Amino acid sequence: MDIKMSLKQIVEDLAKEFGENKYIQGLIQLVSVGGIPFGPAISASVVTAYNNYLSQKMRIFFKELNSGDIILNEDVIYNNDFLHAYFSTLNYVVNTRTDKRIIHFAKLLKSLYSHDLSIENHEEYSKILDEITDREFAMLVIKKEFEHSYGIMDNDKNEAQMTQSYWDVYVKSLFHHIDIHPDDVDSLHSRVQRTGCYLKFNGFFEDSPNQHGNTTAIFKEICNIVEEESVLVNT
Repeated sequence: MDIKMSLKQIVEDLAKEFGENKYIQGLIQLVSVGGIPFGPAISASVVTAYNNYLSQKMRIFFKELNSGDIILNEDVIYNNDFLHAYFSTLNYVVNTRTDKRIIHFAKLLKSLYSHDLSIENHEEYSKILDEITDREFAMLVIKKEFEHSYGIMDNDKNEAQMTQSYWDVYVKSLFHHIDIHPDDVDSLHSRVQRTGCYLKFNGFFEDSPNQHGNTTAIFKEICNIVEEESVLVNT
């Protein structure tokens, strides 16, 4: 079985499925031009499994692009910045493990062509989404919710004092919702700072061994763009 011919079939099937939107259809046709890497000839069963896997990813991606009120037009899809973002996003999608993250990438791309996001921010936020793990992302969503909830309840404390007041409850919530063991919390918060989505406090508890801090404006903006659903936090 020729894997390139199989890719052609995937593209044709997707183009038919989204045929009512000529611009989405045009983007689908570009998949075979975009340089998605395929290896040398391998067994038919492996090729079939891989193509089914790839087809499902692409279907989720284009379904999200095709949703909502934002309309693609020729000015958008023939724009060099958009084409660069589109092909780079396809590569992220192919290498993404979860359906949810595929939808996140599609929403980022939609924000670019709706002019809600600059090409520079799209490039940076896409790299962040590619780098951060699903569990790290979920952890920061929960942390963001604690920041919001306790900020409303008690605004007389500074950020470090406020975080100290709910940290133990937050750690228990991480274990309950996403199975992060309390012993791993500090190391995960230390590691996730590489993404620019979380920042440890400085100047309040500099000598403290823990990783108390807050999510950043970048993370909050990414959450707004991808419309990340809230996690129910039982405090």
